[in-house]
Amino acid sequence: MARKPVLQATRRLFAATVESLDSLAPPDWHVEIARRSDDGGTIRVVSPDDVTGELVVLVRRDLTPRDVVALPEPEATTIIAGEWLSPRSRELLAKIGYDYVDQTGNVSVVVNRPGIVFRTEGAQRDPSPPSVTRLNIRGPRAWALLRTLAEVQPPYGVSALANAIDADAGYVSRLLSALADELLISRVPRGPVEQVEWEPLLRQLTTSYSLLDSNQTTSWVASARPEQFLEDLAASNTKRWAITGSFAASPLVSVAAPEIAVVYRSEERRVGKECRSRWSPYH
Repeated sequence: MARKPVLQATRRLFAATVESLDSLAPPDWHVEIARRSDDGGTIRVVSPDDVTGELVVLVRRDLTPRDVVALPEPEATTIIAGEWLSPRSRELLAKIGYDYVDQTGNVSVVVNRPGIVFRTEGAQRDPSPPSVTRLNIRGPRAWALLRTLAEVQPPYGVSALANAIDADAGYVSRLLSALADELLISRVPRGPVEQVEWEPLLRQLTTSYSLLDSNQTTSWVASARPEQFLEDLAASNTKRWAITGSFAASPLVSVAAPEIAVVYRSEERRVGKECRSRWSPYH
């Protein structure tokens, strides 16, 4: 039987993976192609004292978290190579026992013999997203839902979640489907959420949320230092405010002396008026 031709894209990505590792290797180390296969090939790592080791490379151009959990456990050191691997996919690959390399610089490869570790961090978001429109897990409603999922013990259904965050039930249902595709939650089709992977869910939230970019902010100078401002704020008539950042964390864990107080408040001008003697707008 004639050998099935190797796809050019697979061959290209396999070669690019070898080049990426070779560029990360220390001087006098070499990473080279040992053999090719239909879905990748085998690479050889050579140390300066000519100790060699071989690793299998499987090329997967589009790998979703569901694809990852369908992979068998590797019998030997195996690298999954892709154009871009999402944080959730990389997390699951490591959990199963695979190494990985993508072309944005996300690399985690451990070679036992000769002993060497390749580990770098690349893009956390897909630099070339597919043309098919996917639900955007960003914005106040999405963040409110992610936080609710992380903080409230399931089970709960679409209607309960929609009421909790004051959002459309159809939107919540679509967002839950997207999260289920990423294996961040478990639910039967059209059924309630049964389990939440809250740690990776919070990591997902941090990839799309930025404190200063995702909120309307103003900057102020506390002439009597932030500690005094917070004491004045607590003693004022201002209601419904919350503090975050280093000042909020310092009572629990102290790494360095906090210097910037970050306060959530819907009417920051009123706060400025009531504490005017202690702070002023920063331009």
